[in-house]
Amino acid sequence: MNAFSARTQRAAVGDVDTVAKVLFKFFRKNSLPITSTSTAEQPLRIGVNDILRTSPTILCVSAKVEGGHVETGDKLFLMPEAIAVVVKALMNLLRLLLNHQKIFHRQQINSGNFEPDSVYPGNVFCRGGTELLHPCQRFLARLVTFDIRMPILRWAHAELFVHSLRVPCVISKLNSIHPGSKELEKKNPRLLPRNVSAIVEIKTEQAISVESFNKNKQLGRLALRSNGETIAAGIIIDG
Repeated sequence: MNAFSARTQRAAVGDVDTVAKVLFKFFRKNSLPITSTSTAEQPLRIGVNDILRTSPTILCVSAKVEGGHVETGDKLFLMPEAIAVVVKALMNLLRLLLNHQKIFHRQQINSGNFEPDSVYPGNVFCRGGTELLHPCQRFLARLVTFDIRMPILRWAHAELFVHSLRVPCVISKLNSIHPGSKELEKKNPRLLPRNVSAIVEIKTEQAISVESFNKNKQLGRLALRSNGETIAAGIIIDG
């Protein structure tokens, strides 16, 4: 096991942010383009960490601003469900008033039909228009595999961790193993062995709120776990 894989595997268990820092240094050295836009200048992205209280009209959450800035009175959308909200107060947490209007869906939800369990950790608040975060079910990722016991095959099932999101996923395509790994570049490999850098396609059961690493670092870092083991970590390069 090389030094890079050893560092990432030690950091991987329960600490996606630490893994991401190691990966960031690795990919930067390998000529992955990184934007220098400051967090405040980015489109607004607020990741939901925990649901504190819900009612037919009030949503109270613990959240973190991952990009942009927010003010009281701002009109936002909660993705991926595209629920329109208005920021009522900013404290140690966000209080938002739902007006129960959905985009991307023809059906409008009345106040009595709002389901509290439709909001969960991993949802993201954003603005509309050009700043809208479009949900996706399929994206490309650059991964580094760890010192895994079994190679990763196409259609392998895993758990995907991105910011506060945790969902089942499938590795639907193995695109390539990249130079800099212990093997030469290989297109459409049959499997991914341990300690290699690769481009893969990942598919989820439902649309999720993620973004390419170049657009938002926190929403673009990921880790994959299977059978209680972290098998790979990396970044989203196209969502």
